[in-house]
Amino acid sequence: MSLGRRVAVIDVGSNSIRLVVADVAPDGRIAVVEERRETPRLGAGLHDTGRLSDGATGRALEALHGMATLAGQRHAERVVAVATSAVRDAVNGADFLQLVRETTGLALRVLDGTEEANLALRSARAHFDLDAGRTVVMDVGGGSLELALSAPGTRPQLHSHPLGAIRLTERFLARGQSRRAVRRLRDAVRAALRESVDADAWRAPVLIGSGGTFTALAAIHLRHDDERQARAAHGAAIPREAVEALLEELRALSPAARRRVRGLNPQRADIIVAGLAAAAEVAAHLDAPELLVSAYGIREGLLLESADVPDPGELSSPSATPQR
Repeated sequence: MSLGRRVAVIDVGSNSIRLVVADVAPDGRIAVVEERRETPRLGAGLHDTGRLSDGATGRALEALHGMATLAGQRHAERVVAVATSAVRDAVNGADFLQLVRETTGLALRVLDGTEEANLALRSARAHFDLDAGRTVVMDVGGGSLELALSAPGTRPQLHSHPLGAIRLTERFLARGQSRRAVRRLRDAVRAALRESVDADAWRAPVLIGSGGTFTALAAIHLRHDDERQARAAHGAAIPREAVEALLEELRALSPAARRRVRGLNPQRADIIVAGLAAAAEVAAHLDAPELLVSAYGIREGLLLESADVPDPGELSSPSATPQR
């Protein structure tokens, strides 16, 4: 028996494309029916060329065709498909959207950075108590870094920076992951944060990390077999010192050794150092003592939105400007 409305969400990110089909109840309870993940790496090379490559586009179209078919087989009454950083930033992003429509029938909605941040915040509200004080929800994707700053009685502050794990890897770590290269990466993240986030006003918040970087972090920290077990670690509190230690441990490994790390998906091994470095710099900027791992993210926010579940934590439409 269905729990509520059956909705399918397809999230076209810079690193991966994910499908989730779920029954969503009016009170926001979600029962997942089907999940699928493919890694076409749409954002690869975008920093240098400004374009989605033909190879990545072909892989993405194949993945999307299969996911659209699966959503129909699972009898989703509504299919919502969104694209994020890679598609919105690529000069041929509009061509990609047209190809997707012609090939799969899907009409991709391109999210801006603040929409991504707000969806991550909405997902966090469903799983964490955000009424106790200041909370910062951080999502490190392949192409961008989103931050949602929330405090009781105030409208959230939403920020987006082009500082995702793939972009940072290509920009700073393409020739290796030396301490100096990682320091240059962190300096760039710090400079962006200083311009957008008042560290004194938001010092020592509850810091929540959502997205693949943090499910990988949880799996590695807790020595799980792989990222698929990260949901069991939802809500795990990882001290900032442990994040820094894992970052240095992974940085020092060869690419081959990193792919063998327990808990780390080999497909993420080449970008995990950049993702963790960005996360560690956010934690340092805010002087957050620990990081809470969320096994959920913008897809769950989209499920709630698409099933017309009211968002009790939203006081009004947030106003924010993406940081570029």
